[in-house]
Amino acid sequence: MGNSNSGRRPKPTALRIIEGNRSKTPLNLNEPQPDPVAPDCPDWLHRWAKEMWAWIVPQLEAMGVIGRCDLVDLVALCQSWARWRQAEEEIDREGITYRPFVVLDDHGNVVEPDDPKAHKAVQTVKEHPATKILARERLACMRAASNLGLTPTMRAKIIGRAPGAGDEGLRALLDAPAR
Repeated sequence: MGNSNSGRRPKPTALRIIEGNRSKTPLNLNEPQPDPVAPDCPDWLHRWAKEMWAWIVPQLEAMGVIGRCDLVDLVALCQSWARWRQAEEEIDREGITYRPFVVLDDHGNVVEPDDPKAHKAVQTVKEHPATKILARERLACMRAASNLGLTPTMRAKIIGRAPGAGDEGLRALLDAPAR
């Protein structure tokens, strides 16, 4: 048994029309069409996130795949990008590993330095915590980029609005002669 998130994501109706509706399932002629205007950049974004916003939104507009309803994915992409950059800079500055001192008791258990059972201090090598942040934010960034059609695979699957084209979109495809 599954839930509403199980299985493949449905293809956009426009893509099913162009591919020929091989499954012969009814087409969703009332598929929502988002307002094709890019959302405004929130003031509270990190400065690097704002730089990413200014760089990516014009590209999405040129591809015809941006709308006001894409705010959440845009914010996720841009903020993840900024955090990814912050983590990269911290690792560049401090190194990918660090050597904390650990205090051990007679049995080799880690204890507080002022613990009466403290026996010796040793230096260990650990992975810098920013590496986990880097990996998490890179993944979040790639996921948001994929949602917005910014990966080669997703671009191949998206039907965008041609620059300068009207907003007829789906209706124009429906009225087009069959191949």
